[in-house]
Amino acid sequence: MTFATYMITVLLTFPLLIFLILSVLFKRWPQTEKQAIRLAADITTPLFLGAVSFLWFEVWSAGSYWVFVTILLLVGAMFTYYYAKVYEELQPKKLVKGLWRLLFILVMPIYLVVFTYGFVSSMFTYFSS
Repeated sequence: MTFATYMITVLLTFPLLIFLILSVLFKRWPQTEKQAIRLAADITTPLFLGAVSFLWFEVWSAGSYWVFVTILLLVGAMFTYYYAKVYEELQPKKLVKGLWRLLFILVMPIYLVVFTYGFVSSMFTYFSS
């Protein structure tokens, strides 16, 4: 394995830790706490998406991977519909930014649940054999 493989593995295994580290680092710069958390969330959203997709695949096998993708597509469609109803004119930049942050809010707890479930089930499997 190469160094890049190890780095990608760490980034996808511990996105919550990366989010916390980035939040603390960005608070050191002359930004408000709100801006620091938003920037850290924007950067770590792809890490959470990748981590959830890999964990989902490991815990429930490839057969149910389509459920995760379908949920993401439905969330995107519902958010776009809501945005179109609330605002008269669709502004793509604001729409994408809002969807991106909504995905962070939704995927972070999913990551915690799937990670905890996978960890606990693997512990039961390890200790029962």
